[in-house]
Amino acid sequence: MHDFTLVIPTYNRAQQLAALLSYLEAQNADCRVLVLDSSRPEALAANRQRAAASSLDLEFAEFPDLEPSEKWRQGLQKVRTPFCGLCADDDLVILEGVRHCLGSLRSNLAASVVQGYSFSFLSRPDGDMELNNIVYFQSTIDDPSPLERLDKLFQQYQALSHGVFRTRTLQRTLDALQSLTQTLTRELLWSALMAIGGYVIRLPHLSYGRSMGPTAAFDYWHPLEWFSKDPDSLFAEYLRYRELTTAAIFRRADNEHQLDEIHGMLDLIHLRYLAQHMPDSAVQFIVEQQIAGANFAEYWPRHEIHLPHYDAAGIRATSELETLGPMSIRGPDRSYHLFPSFYAPRGTQSPQMADIVRLINVLDSYRAVARCDPPAKGET
Repeated sequence: MHDFTLVIPTYNRAQQLAALLSYLEAQNADCRVLVLDSSRPEALAANRQRAAASSLDLEFAEFPDLEPSEKWRQGLQKVRTPFCGLCADDDLVILEGVRHCLGSLRSNLAASVVQGYSFSFLSRPDGDMELNNIVYFQSTIDDPSPLERLDKLFQQYQALSHGVFRTRTLQRTLDALQSLTQTLTRELLWSALMAIGGYVIRLPHLSYGRSMGPTAAFDYWHPLEWFSKDPDSLFAEYLRYRELTTAAIFRRADNEHQLDEIHGMLDLIHLRYLAQHMPDSAVQFIVEQQIAGANFAEYWPRHEIHLPHYDAAGIRATSELETLGPMSIRGPDRSYHLFPSFYAPRGTQSPQMADIVRLINVLDSYRAVARCDPPAKGET
């Protein structure tokens, strides 16, 4: 994996970064690692010390007080390998899955990104780990035209943020994001530009773990939240997003449509996306809360809103198994608690027991609460 760089943005989470680096060291990661740190001085000093002692092929880049998306953009300019990927400091990559993705991208010049399946996890205070969901598992998108690929992406949208990318393609994408202001539209444009630029290949190998631990809160991260709070800014931002998306399509040699045709099709594609993320029961619950004078921030986290979202995204367990609880598997050093939406996910095949055991053996080398100093020689 010497032609691949794993980019790790971090901010004020020295323990999580130390845990991730220790995990990569234990897994003998043979890729280049680039840490992008914008932490406050105390955490920055701890991260700098931990990175300097790492056995990884690691570069540590400091970006004091820089806004996250600009840090990513500037940090990606430091990548010198032809392929790269990103991993949050509290998330995980499964290197075997990343290797499959990297091999596929190397051999398929028509592809802009290759993704394995992702799963969500939660590290418990007692040291055990929950495996909660399997997400980002949709089929490969290899339609011949950019609009067809974009349409396929948004039929059952799953973000293209985590995967293996061609470095130059991702650098251009991050440059384009800077004219947008909100987390959601930046994510959507990232995904849209990847689908416009080439095939989106998805492989049936677990490659990324998303932490369900505490994280910074973002405004306007979900279309229903944004629509409920400030619909005027939602549609104003959409028009900027549409212009950037249209320009990318128009630059493609395989585009066969005129400007007004592209605008019309983009509006329909995104109207369907918006409707999917505004389930009737969730909208009705919000209307009732608004009429009652409830505070949005207090009722937005309620399950009456978010359970319909999980259904719309297809990440809950199959209906036959929704009444079942988690099952536990003992690993070498701790227990793993598998929820039905992990071992029987809706929309894709259930993972085989051999794959689960292999994943657990890999995860056993990860500890969410780690020392900031590296392990002594001989320790795991």
